[in-house]
Amino acid sequence: MNGSGAGRGYKIARIASILVATLMLAALSFSVSVGEVFVRSNPAVVEQMGLGNRARAHLNRTMMVVGAGQIKQGDARPVSAARGALRFQPLNPQALLVIAAAESQAGDRAGSVRLARLAERLSRRAFGAQLLLFQNALLKNNLSQALDHLSIAMRTADERHQSMLFPAVKEGLKIAQFRRGLAPVIDRRDEWASKFLIYAVDEGGAAANVSELFRNLDPRTRAFLAPTLGARTITRLIDEGQFDEARKMLAALPGKRSSVLSDPGLNAATLDPEIGSFGWQIGETPALTARVVSGKTSGTRIVMMDIGPGDSSVALGRILFMPAGNYVFSAEQRAISPESKISSSWIIHCLGDRQTRLTLNKARGASVPISADCPAQLIQLIVTQDDEASYEQLIVDSVALIRR
Repeated sequence: MNGSGAGRGYKIARIASILVATLMLAALSFSVSVGEVFVRSNPAVVEQMGLGNRARAHLNRTMMVVGAGQIKQGDARPVSAARGALRFQPLNPQALLVIAAAESQAGDRAGSVRLARLAERLSRRAFGAQLLLFQNALLKNNLSQALDHLSIAMRTADERHQSMLFPAVKEGLKIAQFRRGLAPVIDRRDEWASKFLIYAVDEGGAAANVSELFRNLDPRTRAFLAPTLGARTITRLIDEGQFDEARKMLAALPGKRSSVLSDPGLNAATLDPEIGSFGWQIGETPALTARVVSGKTSGTRIVMMDIGPGDSSVALGRILFMPAGNYVFSAEQRAISPESKISSSWIIHCLGDRQTRLTLNKARGASVPISADCPAQLIQLIVTQDDEASYEQLIVDSVALIRR
């Protein structure tokens, strides 16, 4: 075998070790298979399994033990009951899966796969069979075949079984070869795919891996996923300090322009909810509500805020990537009431190596120096309403940073 082939085999073996050894898919297959056979205490299900009156009492006792969580791996009772089921109904996919999972745990991979394939032919919806075949394909370094079984398992499983697999698949995203192989599966746009990607970003700590996977998807798939995946991935990457990866994610979103990163204005592009923290985020608290309306000129926007008594909070904020240089800050804002007790201040935080904070002492004409070691900036509007009795309204008409 040549070096590149050996390298590919090693990478797939790593995937197998992550998905199988670390997360013990065999154990998961066992628990799912046992659940499919024994969990339901229903006479109709008992008959469907092929168990007659003589075995019913034993089955009920077994189900009670399973329900109490007393059956462990290696316990002979599920296999014994499964073999009993096969005597009454030789082609019972659930019973076959219990035995296949037990053989997998015992190290008899060939026997396990033979039974799993038979169960798959009897029922494509046999979730445990797809997991065992997925595991076997990985261990044979056949990533494409493994992902086909994964896809079938995900499509035919209910949400509970899908959620069991999500952590394992998220671990696979750490491997570039797995990400590349998963892209065509995601391109099928099955319902489970978007749920998994949201999980990987929100709960799995895999935003950077999802971003790279997203860039390898078909443009039509990216357009399909962008409304639910774009903002959350960008925002999570920014929260993790992965600014370059966040910019790559933005560039991969259909119809979005990277020029928005150096545009501090209030317009349709900078208030686009699909770009996450790269766009203006409007603070929402019990005492602060806001709405966006069209401005006087085409494409511009105005933010109108209602601020409750005694409130002090961040009303507006976003991430910018202004090039290094000297700028003049300008914001046009106004309170509706001439007796308004609203006070406000604009703050710019440097998010690079040099963690600095600049509070602008005036809304128009303040000097803003941005150094080369400050590649990303967080700009925020802080508002305080000193009137303890009533709501007041503040309108922000425009924001600008003009290079000198």
